[in-house]
Amino acid sequence: MPDDDKFHVINTSMYELTKVLNIKQNGKNYADMAKAIGDLRKKEVLIHDEEKRTITQTGWVQSAEYHENGQVKIELSPKLAPHLLGLKNNYTQHLLLDTTKLKSRYSILLYKLMRECDRDNGKSIAILQGTPDEFREWLGAPKEYTYGQFKQNILTKAVEEINLKIDDMDLEIFQGRYNRKIVQVEIHNNWTVHSK
Repeated sequence: MPDDDKFHVINTSMYELTKVLNIKQNGKNYADMAKAIGDLRKKEVLIHDEEKRTITQTGWVQSAEYHENGQVKIELSPKLAPHLLGLKNNYTQHLLLDTTKLKSRYSILLYKLMRECDRDNGKSIAILQGTPDEFREWLGAPKEYTYGQFKQNILTKAVEEINLKIDDMDLEIFQGRYNRKIVQVEIHNNWTVHSK
């Protein structure tokens, strides 16, 4: 409900989850679904609070309870409630299922940035642009990395993982130079609804 101040336990079933996610209902998919929920439970979420000058480390899922009859009870981390409940603007919608497919934290961060750039849901090419320093900051790269190291060890690998695992993304890196120095970086998502 819009005025809730805490999360309620989600009571659902494997059957409902497979219907919502449009996947076939079978034992293997149920096992994969349970694994994905488990991965969400383990996936780290960092909440930065500038006012209190703190960082809270939590996960998406507090607990998941599976019953023999296929019923599932999922409880989201209560630490997320103040940040997600009542959210009406300044957010980016992305598929939770997509982020569970990605293993690298850099890939997840780049995925979220690309979703923010996709203002028209794939009707045109989404473009993320910035300086090499901005990209290093956005993805949380080690400060001692040169742009070459960052591109080789983080950016290119993140683009490759996203292209391999996310159906509606086809990312490509472009670079702008000034006097042989890289001064501008762009990542284009070449996938559009017209390219299906």
